[in-house]
Amino acid sequence: MPQQLEVRREDLTEVVQQLTKNVEEPLLRAFSSQAQQEYEAEGKMKPHDGSLSVGCGVFFGSDLEYVKGFLRKMLIVTSQELLDPEQKAIDTRVKGYYQPLRDKLDQQLGEGNYDAFRILEECHKHDTITKESPLGYVFTKRGEVGQNEILAEIRIVN
Repeated sequence: MPQQLEVRREDLTEVVQQLTKNVEEPLLRAFSSQAQQEYEAEGKMKPHDGSLSVGCGVFFGSDLEYVKGFLRKMLIVTSQELLDPEQKAIDTRVKGYYQPLRDKLDQQLGEGNYDAFRILEECHKHDTITKESPLGYVFTKRGEVGQNEILAEIRIVN
């Protein structure tokens, strides 16, 4: 069960820094109204469509200032270690990240019998790390995220 806190908006940065001081790669999520309702009703986060570049998933940011731009009433604190314990996420920031995907498509469909969009679709079948913000990266979990994968729920009070 994640730690549950109520925090004033002006104290949020300090509280998150304290919670994550011993976390190697902290990740944060601010909810849309719909996603928060689902989470509160079901106790898990479900994948939703994002932009074409990130596909469908549960999205987490590495930078608090970036994530605060989406913040309404609740912030989720987790870590890359909890979301991707086997470190299998595809890091799209790494040059040539797509080559294993191309190799797989070459075997399945024949060399050159697909386009770049098909490679992107293949990539979106996996958890990914993408550069979406000048302040950090976005980690996309393609499946549901349960409470055992969360460090803390922070409710904003004012």
